[in-house]
Amino acid sequence: MVDSVLGESLPSLLERTRRGGCDVRGCETAHSAATTYIALSRCMRRIPRPLRRVADALLWALLPGHCLMCDQASERRADLCDACSDALPWIDRACVRCALPSDASYCADCQRRPPPFERAIAPLEYADATIAMVHRLKFGGSRIDARVLGTLLAARVRTAYADAPLPDVIVPVPLGRARLLRRGHNQAALLARWVGAALAVPIDYVSCARIRHTTPQAGLSRAARLHNLAGAFEVVGSFAERRVGIVDDVMTTGSTVAAVARALRVAGAASIDVWCAARTVPASHSDVRARGIDHRDC
Repeated sequence: MVDSVLGESLPSLLERTRRGGCDVRGCETAHSAATTYIALSRCMRRIPRPLRRVADALLWALLPGHCLMCDQASERRADLCDACSDALPWIDRACVRCALPSDASYCADCQRRPPPFERAIAPLEYADATIAMVHRLKFGGSRIDARVLGTLLAARVRTAYADAPLPDVIVPVPLGRARLLRRGHNQAALLARWVGAALAVPIDYVSCARIRHTTPQAGLSRAARLHNLAGAFEVVGSFAERRVGIVDDVMTTGSTVAAVARALRVAGAASIDVWCAARTVPASHSDVRARGIDHRDC
């Protein structure tokens, strides 16, 4: 039964992954338990959709709290031990509007040209181990990396909204139909699942759609990204008076989430915040660092 669902035997898949046969960019396979996590998580996209929730619950029950990075028991919900969590490229002081490292609450760029959303949160810089986790999630559908990144993101959001109400609904950035069929998953939706569950905020998976095919954003300039995404998203129905949180995996220039935000604004959204697991940090901002958040709360 399992072999027929996965397309090959589970021992074969695990052995191929351990030998370095994983075809997911950024996949680190040095540790046995972490490899098992990643391989089993990749299998989830081969399981019929109605059975995925059951399979997900079984995976977390069988393999709880094991550090993805060092192969040791983490005893934490985020499946990272304290040492590996502390070693991640955290962004601890950032501009409220764009989430880039900043000593001021609002950076000079956002003061001159505010983005079409009120707030942006990204706990991690898109660098080092974060790249490997995001690549496994984006290109391999790794549910365990979605769990780790989603848990870390939810913890940062909870801290940021300690004295403010959370949004009414979460909207993951949608993929185009062709790309969704090719990958078999939407990484933003996988992240949103964990964030929504942790924060008790409902998720709207269907109202926002990507209605026009776009070329991959990687490698494009800011101007090219904006042109590429013009008219790419459409929101069906009304979001009048609703506060919305957009969820995505990585924020680079902010052009994708800005395009989604504009579509939501047309649909009547009262306020729009952006939550991403990671933020690409230009060299001009990389020297702004400050500690002060206890990452072990994640």
